[in-house]
Amino acid sequence: MSGQRKYVGAVVLGLRRIGKSSLVLATLSSTGQPFVYVDVRRAYDEVSRRVPAERLYEELRSSLLRLSVRDRVLEALRRMGARSSFIADY
Repeated sequence: MSGQRKYVGAVVLGLRRIGKSSLVLATLSSTGQPFVYVDVRRAYDEVSRRVPAERLYEELRSSLLRLSVRDRVLEALRRMGARSSFIADY
C-alpha cells in the first residue's frame, strides 16, 4: 500500500470567536502534512441562509489548486537540492 494517502475530514462547530479556526490551523500545521482548509463562511449565502453546493465546490476546488501548486513548487525545490529544513518551514 505504499504511496497511498489517507484522507481525513473534520467539521468543527461552536460558539463564535472562541478560537476554532486557530486551533484547527495550528493543529494541521503542526503535523507537517499538506492540508486543505475550507472556511465555509466564504460560501455562505446570507439571503438563503444556506451554503450552496456550487459555492462549497468552488471553495474546495480553489483550496485544492493552491495545495497542488504549493506541492509542485516544494517538489521542484527538493529536486534542485534545496535544504530540507528550509523546505519544511513552508
